[in-house]
Amino acid sequence: VHVTDRATTGWTRYGQGTPDLPKPGGHSAITGDGGSIFLLSLNGTVHESNDAGDSWTTFGTVDSATSGWVSICLAYSGDLYALRRDGTVRASSSSSSSWSGHGDAGSGESWMAIAVDDDGNLYALRSDGTVTRASTSTTTWSSKGDAGDGNAWVDLAATDGDDHVYALRADRAISRSSAGTSTTWSSWATADGGDSWVALATDGTYVWALRNDGRVDRGTVATTPTWSTSHGDAGTDSGWEDIAVPIPEFPSLMLQALLTIALIQVVRRRVARRTTMNDDHSEPDDD
Repeated sequence: VHVTDRATTGWTRYGQGTPDLPKPGGHSAITGDGGSIFLLSLNGTVHESNDAGDSWTTFGTVDSATSGWVSICLAYSGDLYALRRDGTVRASSSSSSSWSGHGDAGSGESWMAIAVDDDGNLYALRSDGTVTRASTSTTTWSSKGDAGDGNAWVDLAATDGDDHVYALRADRAISRSSAGTSTTWSSWATADGGDSWVALATDGTYVWALRNDGRVDRGTVATTPTWSTSHGDAGTDSGWEDIAVPIPEFPSLMLQALLTIALIQVVRRRVARRTTMNDDHSEPDDD
């Protein structure tokens, strides 16, 4: 795990780095606020750090009987939500280590990302651009439309401040929809910089996009975004997976990125899957 401040371009190691990799699988997603950082592993294990990464503890397991957990988000209430690639969603109330079912985002085996906004809207993204929505108070999921063409949609981002939800495709094309029940999506940013973009984050003022090789681009939240590379490069290898901005209400101004050095081959297979622009939605093995 590496960290930077929103006002700077340099990235430094976040405490002692990631915790020991659980078996099977490695870390796949990150979320947090100004005080806690949570790392989700493919096997459902969640690690937590409350001391700037100096130490990590096992927070709990989303579901010990299954693997394929790919995305996690933290609501303003402190509740955690995790998404499995088959669409299963589970929740941890007020950041407790006990998890319970929160419905099914939809059919298929290629669900990629889950996000939550300050109004309690939950969003889930499938690799073909399908987006579904539920609320933090109900387990019923319904359609929120289609983010766009292609089968390489990889991440979602939502927050307070500008009342939109964003979807990222592996070529850095980004679509945007109004928050809540709207099913209309429009192109917000055109493709740029190759086809290995893996993660997206927003704080309502900026949108950050992370590429597998560590490049971080920042776009202004506006009708037409202005892009820069002011946040530089989080690292020099090709194992970067996820990026997160702490919840804006919290005082921290840090931006985190997740690195899985020991799982570069796994990461490369996942990126290859995400960037295949065809109708094959098959999933790779976790190992």
